[in-house]
Amino acid sequence: MSLRPVSSSAATPTTATPSASFHHFIYDSPISYRLRTRGPSCVPPSVITPHTAGLGVVTRYPETLRWPVRPFAELASPARLRHDGPVGITASAIASYVDRAVDSMTDIVGDLGDELANLRPGLPGANSAYVILRHCLGVMEYWGGEVVAGREVERDRDAEFHASGPAADLIDAAEHAKRRFRADIATADPAARPRATRPSMAPDELEFTSQGHALLHVLEEVCQHLGQMEITRDLLRQS
Repeated sequence: MSLRPVSSSAATPTTATPSASFHHFIYDSPISYRLRTRGPSCVPPSVITPHTAGLGVVTRYPETLRWPVRPFAELASPARLRHDGPVGITASAIASYVDRAVDSMTDIVGDLGDELANLRPGLPGANSAYVILRHCLGVMEYWGGEVVAGREVERDRDAEFHASGPAADLIDAAEHAKRRFRADIATADPAARPRATRPSMAPDELEFTSQGHALLHVLEEVCQHLGQMEITRDLLRQS
């Protein structure tokens, strides 16, 4: 693998030498790597890990290897984080995790069938599996469509918690919602401000800090509600 500096300017070649402090660095090869090292100008062996999943792993290199190394902070600009930064999390990656959670929920709804999917466990405030999934689709529509994409969304959040109907229709709606969510966030800029906010929003609401925070909120919602639905299914099966 050929090595090249992260930039043609600034950095000076250095040799790996242990140091007491802990810093983050980025090394830009044909695929960018994130390096963890001790000291602001040294890179010990056996610490290279790819910041992008699925691109292979490099675990060792000669201790005497020399190349320019620059501190993480110099490279963690919003523009770099959006495109080829150390975090490696994109809107598309968020959508993939959302898809996976929604697919798991539709599987549960389909397995329960029309009767059980619309049945609420005998606990105060409990929701049916149908309601839980319908609510998640509303979350995706509002946060992806209005907050991130900036299109006006007519959402009746209260109605989501009284929804009922055939399981097959809800599963079809979920497939449509996944496609719509991906289309809505296709041009998302995680570092940018949301394109829409609530007039009554609190200034410290994390989900309105940026488009990236809004996307993480969608992931937070669908994942926690997947767990809720799994518990709901188990309660219904045991009753």
